[in-house]
Formats: sequence, C-alpha cells, structure tokens
Amino acid sequence: MVSETRTKIPAVDFSAEGLAPGREAWEKLKPEVLNAVQEYGCFEIIYPAITKNERGEFFGRLKQLFELPVETKRKNSYGKPFHGYSGQHPGFPLFESMGIDGADVFQDVQTFSNLMWPEGNSGFSETINSFTKKLVDFEKIVRMMILESLGVGNYHDSLTDSLKTLLRVIHNKQPPTMSVSAPGIAPHTDMNFLTILLQDEVNGIEILTKEGQWIPVFPSPNSFTIFCGDSFMAWSNGRVCSPLHQVTLTENKERFSAGFFMIPKAGWMIEAPDELVDEEHPLIYKPFDHFDFIRSYYKDTKIPAQDVLKQIAGI
Repeated sequence: MVSETRTKIPAVDFSAEGLAPGREAWEKLKPEVLNAVQEYGCFEIIYPAITKNERGEFFGRLKQLFELPVETKRKNSYGKPFHGYSGQHPGFPLFESMGIDGADVFQDVQTFSNLMWPEGNSGFSETINSFTKKLVDFEKIVRMMILESLGVGNYHDSLTDSLKTLLRVIHNKQPPTMSVSAPGIAPHTDMNFLTILLQDEVNGIEILTKEGQWIPVFPSPNSFTIFCGDSFMAWSNGRVCSPLHQVTLTENKERFSAGFFMIPKAGWMIEAPDELVDEEHPLIYKPFDHFDFIRSYYKDTKIPAQDVLKQIAGI
C-alpha cells in the first residue's frame, strides 16, 4: 500500500558551477549521495546541464515513435533480454516499451531509426543521440561520486570500459477511467549497474522503502531520478541497495518516460573488489555474468522481485 504521507526520496542539487572531483562543492555532495544510495538506493538529482528545451524535444521524439503502428514497433528486436519491444501484455495493457542499444553511438541510433522509418528520420536520430551523449557524461559524474564515497574511485575507468548503454523508452497509454489507479509497470528492481530515469510531467514512479512502505516519487519537472541496480549492489558487496520500484497510473493522461541504463558487457564477471570485502563486510554475492543472471531469472520468474539477486547470486 502506498504511504499517505509525503515522504520523499533525497534530492541532490548538481547545479554548482565547476562541479569536479576534489572541489569543495563535490566534496560537500558526496555524503548526501552516499546516504541516499545506501538508505533508498535512489535519489532525485537536479542537473541543469540538460535544459528544459532539450528534454521537451526528446519527449517529442518519443511521442512520435510510439505513434507508429504496433507491427512497426515490433521490429525492434535485438535478441537480448529486455532490449527489444515489449507491450500488448494482458496484465499491463497500458504499457509498451522499446530499447535502443548503444544510443550514444550515432550509427546505432540511425540503424534503429531506419528500421522504424525506412524513408528516414534524421531528426529523431540526431535528437536521441545528442541527448544520450549528455546522459553518458551525467552518469560518469554520478558514478564517480558514489565510487569515491565508497573509497574505490580508482575503479571508475575500468568500470566505464566494462559497461555499455541501453536507452529504454516507455509509453503508458491513457487509462480508460480513473475511478481507481491503474498498474503501469510491475514491481521490479533494475538488474543493471546504474539507471538515470526521466519522465514527462505525469508522475507514476513508486519505491518500496526498507520499512516496507510504497512511497510515490515526485520529481520536479527538470530533474532526474538515479537508481542503483542489482549489478551495482553485487559489485559494491551490498554497500549500495537496489530498490524495488513500480509505476502506478493515477492521472487520466498518457505518460512518457525513459530509462538510461548502464549495463555490464557480456563476459565481464561482476565481482566485489577486495577493498569492499573485510571482516565487517564479508562477501555476500558470488561472481556472475550479467546476461547469465538475467537468463537465470527468465528460467524462474516465480522468484519474488525483491529477492532475485539474493536467490540467484547470493552466497
């Protein structure tokens, strides 16, 4: 049940000029970020380097994409779990989603765009690629701050080499009636490393707190929400948490959102560094490959969403 109180996840303001490792503003924000990812596994972030106009253009392109016929959208297939088109599910009739693998690479976005619009749509490719490149820079800043807070900032570059991008865009159709709230996306944890979530003006995200309460997330129109995923939780040896979250539709409007996922590359074994394992923090997850982890989940979808990491990779 969603809490009636206006409990909020932490909000962190990244608008300080010259925000960089070692500077005063950076050091001031680090404990706020660490507390957020340890207590909630997520936080709201104000990041003005991505402007309101850029967000507006981005969401305009998403609306254009989801207006395409279903048979066209179903061409979005990469042969990888959670990468291609998903929708038309009887349990979640208002939900549909598509994935753009490697959206920070212009050629990859153009390949996707040409599949959706054989006649070409250069504006879509340019907008999505430009926006995603800014999210890449944004994610590196957030990840470095978390790693430094954990005392393992020296792993930042090697992690960058071990991760790839996936832009997953989501459309929740307008509910036929709002006499009751409608399910938008089922409860789940993100299985990747880090997620940057952005949504239009229609809210819907809810997270489950450690106290077992569902609380709604009310981000400001120009902010983002950062989520730590299962892979990061395992790599950090449980120092950060991967929160259970869902989407519940409470407004009689369609909703557009996007998740920018940093995903471990196939073949990279996710394993906690020695610096994060000691007598006080014994190793709690065995090494695993991200895609093997997802396949294991697909084989046993009866595992409760909040227990996936523990049951598949727990020691």
